[in-house]
Amino acid sequence: MNLRTEGVGKFLNNEIKPGWKDNKARRDFRYHPLYRKRNLVLSEDTFHVLLKEGIAAAKGGSISRAYQLLQKATNINPDNELGWLWLAGVSKSPQESLKYLKRVLAINPDNEHAISGLKWVHAKMAEVQEKQEPEKKSGWNCPLCLTSFPEQLPVCRSCGAVLTLSDMDAILHNNGANKPIIIEAIERLNREIENKSQFHTHYILALAYLNINQINDGIMQLRKALAYQPEDHFLKTRIEELSILEPTDTEPVVQGKTVLAVDDSPIIRRLVKITLEREGYRIITAADGQEGLAKVISEMPDLVMLDISMPNMNGYQLCETIKTNQLTANIPVIMLSGRDEAADREMGRKVGSSGYIIKPFEPDELVMYVRTYINHADDGETENSGASPGMIM
Repeated sequence: MNLRTEGVGKFLNNEIKPGWKDNKARRDFRYHPLYRKRNLVLSEDTFHVLLKEGIAAAKGGSISRAYQLLQKATNINPDNELGWLWLAGVSKSPQESLKYLKRVLAINPDNEHAISGLKWVHAKMAEVQEKQEPEKKSGWNCPLCLTSFPEQLPVCRSCGAVLTLSDMDAILHNNGANKPIIIEAIERLNREIENKSQFHTHYILALAYLNINQINDGIMQLRKALAYQPEDHFLKTRIEELSILEPTDTEPVVQGKTVLAVDDSPIIRRLVKITLEREGYRIITAADGQEGLAKVISEMPDLVMLDISMPNMNGYQLCETIKTNQLTANIPVIMLSGRDEAADREMGRKVGSSGYIIKPFEPDELVMYVRTYINHADDGETENSGASPGMIM
């Protein structure tokens, strides 16, 4: 499935025109006195030019160019739902499209295009999963509770289990799962494996374990499933992500250095927390820019790690606020981003960030950058012109 070619127009239906503006876009951060800084805010005209050109490129079939233009537009004005809506239509994966559509609904819960878009993306994701997990053509049974439904579902309406690994946040934070029923399913699936071991059974058993937060057992079953399909890149990636979250028997030893991780993804926050706590750091987290700013002031961390695209206050805004406050100006800030573009790095420099890490990142890589910048801060090197690892800036 390729959302970059199929997604455009499927749920937008060409009904939204480039000149449309929502009321919430008027709450642009530049109207707040804290953020009216030179070299940070691009003009509203620039935003609308990028948005208009991005939409035109999408309609004309230039998907890659549309993606780049719309990324820049949403960075300038993260509160404009039209930009996120079109970006979802040209995104590179269903997971990315899902993320952008959720951003639209966070701004406007009644956006009909985003609601229909979510249904379309979920349907596409279900198609992919159906190829991996073939079911009977006449109806569908939940592989855990065995309840029958007329069509396949990403979340079972009976036992509450999340039945896909496409949304890791959902399966690892599933508070709606019926634990007794899922435990019964685990016992049944283990008996099936004793008689016949196969990819599908190990995969479903892994989903069952993950739904009740037994990560170690879930990883073990996914690895057994991978043995049947060793070239399955999707499965390999999910195993790597879960392995970082795998519980250990040792408690982290806090060495006194505090790192604040600000990211709207629970998975990224947990990855950072577990990885760095194993190295002895004290980790505090925040889910958006406003919460992050409050914790910077109250905790005075030794290092701040910021996602760029966040609701309420994006990473650039928060970084500039930190650097223009005399009490927090010397705290090193590292930007986290899924894109590796010169414009993003340059914007980071302008607002005072010390470094730039591309997501996804390896645990060893993350530890190296954190050690480097905390050591630089201890040595009095807090500016982004100081020595730094190879990929930084």
